[in-house]
Amino acid sequence: LVVIHTSALQITGASQADSECAACNVIAHRLETETQGVPVYSETRRMEVLESLCSDLDSYVGSASGGAVKYKKLKTGKDGKPVLELGGLGGGKQPMDLNALFGGTGGLGGLQAEMADMVGPRQSEKARELKSYCAGVVEAHEDEISDMMAQGSSNVHERICVQVAAKCSSAQVEAYLEDAKAHPEDHGSLSPAAASPSSKATTKKAKKKKTRKAKGKEEL
Repeated sequence: LVVIHTSALQITGASQADSECAACNVIAHRLETETQGVPVYSETRRMEVLESLCSDLDSYVGSASGGAVKYKKLKTGKDGKPVLELGGLGGGKQPMDLNALFGGTGGLGGLQAEMADMVGPRQSEKARELKSYCAGVVEAHEDEISDMMAQGSSNVHERICVQVAAKCSSAQVEAYLEDAKAHPEDHGSLSPAAASPSSKATTKKAKKKKTRKAKGKEEL
């Protein structure tokens, strides 16, 4: 049994257990997006992925509305602060600075409590909680997660959140995956693996090899 020492993690309107399951699914989603189920043979690359899993979590906000407990990935403005896209008169979407919206008086009815977690001190506190929890899970299960990457495992959410970290039931994981399909805009991802220096180097080698093969065929 591995005890994870992290700060309290609880989404407004949800239990701590459901909140921890939602956070674990964020970790699994980011890992799955980064590796795409393809084996990662390089130990250096695996370490890079592990170190990046808990970065860039400032724009995630917990949500317990609509019967689904999850962390939503908000879009951010040029300053890195979360923004909402609201429908405009012309049918397009206009970004609205959440800090400007809630920095003054009042809120928007039943959404006030949840949306208050998106701005100011509470947003920063919630982001720290999520980062701390994420770091605890990754540190406690680093070897298992690294082995999964080396194997190119499928069913990442089931393996990490049910079998390894034991933070979710299979039914919760299934519900999360269904929600991710229905609302992909709520779920963020890391930069494509090709964006990393090591992956770019691999891509360049592959292109050179392909070019040499093509030239060989032309000569024949």
